[in-house]
Amino acid sequence: MQFFNQFKIMKKTTITIIAILVSSIIVYSQNPELTSINDRVTTIEKIIKTLQKSNEQLKRENRELNGVIIKQQNELSALKENVQANTENIKKTVSETGDKIKKTNASIVSSKTNLEQKLKSKSIFVAFIMLITIIILVVIYFLLLYRINISKSAIHRMSDTQKILHEEALRLDGKLIEILEKQIKIQDEQPISPKEKESDHSLVLKVADEIIRIETNLSRMDSSIKGFKQLSASVRRIKDNFLANDYELIDMLGKPYDEGMRVFADFVIDENLKNGERIITTIIKPQINFKGELIQKAKITVSQNI
Repeated sequence: MQFFNQFKIMKKTTITIIAILVSSIIVYSQNPELTSINDRVTTIEKIIKTLQKSNEQLKRENRELNGVIIKQQNELSALKENVQANTENIKKTVSETGDKIKKTNASIVSSKTNLEQKLKSKSIFVAFIMLITIIILVVIYFLLLYRINISKSAIHRMSDTQKILHEEALRLDGKLIEILEKQIKIQDEQPISPKEKESDHSLVLKVADEIIRIETNLSRMDSSIKGFKQLSASVRRIKDNFLANDYELIDMLGKPYDEGMRVFADFVIDENLKNGERIITTIIKPQINFKGELIQKAKITVSQNI
């Protein structure tokens, strides 16, 4: 449109110039310098032709420009129609989307409300179950604590009873040792011939059996029990008396067992021992030597892991 306005201005300017030139020709037509004027007219005519050509060129360009403008106006109209159609579609889509969003929001709110109600119900149920569980665990804890205390009390009572029994056993064994010592003293004081002494080992064998039994019991007791040390001393004293009279009690308890031993052996399985290991764990009757000669074979129990 701006170019079209410039063309109109140029057209008016050209007409004005032509009018001025024509007026000049008329004014100077009586001038003696006619030849000069003719030259000027010729020049003006050339200028007019040039302007006419330019005018024709401008007209063609104006027509082309008008065609382009009309085409652009048509395209602009089509574009406006497309924009309007797209705007309507967008409005429709926005409206439908808004409805869907509203429905979705309503569904979400409803689902949220239902979920909150379910969670609230489940939370109450879970809290109730947890409370019941805690109460049950507390009851079980106190019951176990009560049972443990009862068990501890029973263990203490058993320990006290065992201690009393051990003390009583030590006291009885102590009295037995006193009796045996008296019998040994009486026998030593009686005049006995060497032959009778060498042939009669009955008292020694009897005392030796009791000594071994007492030593086995002592090995299973706590040394802090009342009477333990006194009884141990009495046992050592009797064994020293035996040695003074050429009697030797062979110490086998806790020693490894050998197939060459001259003993009566019972075997028991003990998986706590090393593979192939054999240990003498109980002496029922001791091995007794008199003057280096065997007068009683030992009767023992051997624990083994074979």
